[in-house]
Amino acid sequence: MSKYYTTLNADTLKKAYELMCTTQHIQNVYKKNADQIPYQYSSSRGHEAIQIAVAMHLKPHDFLFPYYRDESMLLTMGIQPYELMLQLLARKEDPFSGGKMPYLHPILQREDMPQIPIPGNYTGSHSIPATGLAQGLMYLLSQNLRMDFDRPVVLCSLGDAVITEGEISEAFHIAILKKLPIIYLVQDNDWGGTVKSDEIRAVDAYELAGGFKGMKRVRINGADFVDAYDKVQIAIDYARLERMPVLLHAKCPLLDDHISGVSHTLYRSDENFALHQRDEPIERLRRYLLIEGETEESIDKIGQNIEQTINDSFEYASISQQPDTGNIMLYRFAPTKVIEEEGNRNADAPEQITMRQAAIQALDELLTENPEAIYSGMEIGSPLGGIHREAAGLAQKHGNERVISMPAAESYLIGSIMGLAAAGCKPIVSMPSTKSIFLAMNQLNRLSEAFYLSNGKTIVSSVIRVPIESVGIETLLLQFKGIKIAYPSSAADMKGILKSAFVDPNPVILLEHTSLYDLKEAESPAPASDYVLPLGKSRIAQYSAEESRNEGNSLVVITYGPGVHRTIAASANYPGSVEVLDLRTLSPLDWDAIMSAVKRHGKAMIVTMESQRGSFAEMLAGRITQQCFRFLDAPVFTCGAASLPAIPVNQQLAETAIPTADKIAEVIGQLLSY
Repeated sequence: MSKYYTTLNADTLKKAYELMCTTQHIQNVYKKNADQIPYQYSSSRGHEAIQIAVAMHLKPHDFLFPYYRDESMLLTMGIQPYELMLQLLARKEDPFSGGKMPYLHPILQREDMPQIPIPGNYTGSHSIPATGLAQGLMYLLSQNLRMDFDRPVVLCSLGDAVITEGEISEAFHIAILKKLPIIYLVQDNDWGGTVKSDEIRAVDAYELAGGFKGMKRVRINGADFVDAYDKVQIAIDYARLERMPVLLHAKCPLLDDHISGVSHTLYRSDENFALHQRDEPIERLRRYLLIEGETEESIDKIGQNIEQTINDSFEYASISQQPDTGNIMLYRFAPTKVIEEEGNRNADAPEQITMRQAAIQALDELLTENPEAIYSGMEIGSPLGGIHREAAGLAQKHGNERVISMPAAESYLIGSIMGLAAAGCKPIVSMPSTKSIFLAMNQLNRLSEAFYLSNGKTIVSSVIRVPIESVGIETLLLQFKGIKIAYPSSAADMKGILKSAFVDPNPVILLEHTSLYDLKEAESPAPASDYVLPLGKSRIAQYSAEESRNEGNSLVVITYGPGVHRTIAASANYPGSVEVLDLRTLSPLDWDAIMSAVKRHGKAMIVTMESQRGSFAEMLAGRITQQCFRFLDAPVFTCGAASLPAIPVNQQLAETAIPTADKIAEVIGQLLSY
C-alpha cells in the first residue's frame, strides 16, 4: 500500500468496500420490500466510511453508544444483516429486545465485540449514560477495583442536530471536568431531520466543542474511508492513552431519506441531493482500490455474493415468528433477593435517631462495606454534606472520590446512573430539590425502560434520593413503571428501605419529606447494620380497637410519609376508631394489605400531601372502589392538598393549602358518620 495515501493495507480497504456493498444492498432490499416493513428506519448511506473506520478501531473491551443511523458500524463489528432485519421487523428472535425496540437500537454483550450496555439511542440523550460509564471506569481504576491493562474507551455516536441539546453540554462539561476517556463522534450531514442545519444551529459541533477547554477536536472527511481510518486511530489512541475526551466531527453526505416513508424529495432540492451524491463513500473507496492496483473485475467480485445473501436474510427474517403476546409483562422489574424483613430493627443501642441520622448511618455502612458504591449530588462532598445536610460527614470519612460534589447538571445526575452501573459501580444519587427532578425526566424515562426493553439484560441497580419540601410528585414518578418508589415515614424505615434499595437490582427512588428529617415523632431506635426492609411491604402504624370495629365505628386511613404522623395526630379526636396503614412503598404497592384493611373496616380514606385532584390517592381510591366494592359501607374518601399551581412560601398560606391534622380530622369525622 502506498504511503502517499495511508498506512492501510489492501485487505482492510477491500473489507471496508465489502461492508459498504453490504449496507447498499440492505437498503435496496428494504426499499424493494417496503410493503412488508411496517416500522420506520433510517439508513447509514453516506455515513458508511466514518462508521466502518470507527468500528474497525474499537476493541471488545471498549464500549459503544450508537445512534439510529449506525447500521454500517454495527455490521463492521460483526452483527449479521439477518439480526438487524429481525429487529427491523420487530420479531420474536430479535436478539436485542425481542421485538420491543426500533431498528438500530441494539444492546450487545458478546465477548468478541465492543459492548453496547444500554438499550436505545434517543438522539443525543445517550451522551449522558455514555459519559457516566467513562466516569465509572475511571473510578474503579482509581480504587484498584478494575484491572485496566487494556485501557478501555467509550465511544458515543451522535447526529449533528442534537448538539443544541442541553444534555450534550452537560456530558461535555463532566467529561472534561473528570478527565474521562470518551470519544464523541458527531456525524454531520448538514440536515436535522427535514430542515437544513443552518436553520437550527448557530455553530457546528467542532465549533461548539471549542468552548469546552480541554476537549481535543478533530475534523474528518466522513465520506473518505482512508482519511477517516487514520484520524480515528489517532483520536482513539489519544483517549485510550491520555484518558481525556475527544470530539470527532465527521462531515458526511446524506444519500437517502432521513427516515423511511418520508421521501427526501419533499424537503430537499434536486441540486442539494446531487451535491451529496458526488461525495459517495463507496465510489471514493473504489477509486482508492483502482489506484492501488485492483481491477474493475476484482472490485466487482468483492461484493458478488452479497446481494443474494442479503435477499435470503430478508426472506428468512420476514417469515420468522412474531413475539408471544403472553409474555408482554415479563421484565418489568428484575427479581430482588430481599423479600422479608431481616435483621434487628430495634438494636441494643437505647438511643433514638432521627430520619436524617438514619439515612447517614445507612449510607456510611453501605460505603464502608461496598467499595464499588459511589454517592453523588450537588454539594454532597462539602463539609455541610448537601443542601439538606443529608450526607453530613460522609465525604470527610470516605473521600471526595466516593462522595462526589457534582455541578448543577440534573440530567447528568440521573442519566449517568445507567453508565455507572454498566461499568460495575453501585450509584447512589441525591437530587437537590423536588423541582430538580423535572429537569431530568428524559433520563428517568430511559432509566425506567432499560431492563424491560433489553429483555432483562440491562441491570441498573441504583438509589435516587429526592427531598420533598412541600407537596409531592409521586403521581408523576409513578408513571415510570420500571422504577420502584418508596416513601419512608420513620427513622427505622428510612434505614431499612435504603439498605434494601441498595441491593435491589432495579432503580429505586426514595421520596424523603424534609419535614420528617428531624421530626420527633419520626425518630426510632437505631436499627442494626444488617437490617433490611423489603420494598412493597406496608405496616400498620396505628391499630384500631376491636370494639370499634365490631360496632362498625372504625375506618382505615391509607397514607405514607408525613401523612402518617398527621393522621395519627388527627385520630386523637376519635379514640380507637382509626387504623393507619403506612404504605412505605408506592411501587410496588402492597395491595393485599390494602384489601385486608378495607375488609376489616368497610370504610377507607386516603391521605396524601400531593394536590388531591388527579393524584395517586384518587387513583387508588378508584381502584379500591372497583375491586373492594362489596366490602365497602361508604364511599372511599381522599384528603390532600388544594389544587394549586404551587404552594406559597408564606406559612399561613401554606397551611391553608396542605392537609393539616385538623383538616384530616374533619374528613375522618365525615366518613365515620356514614
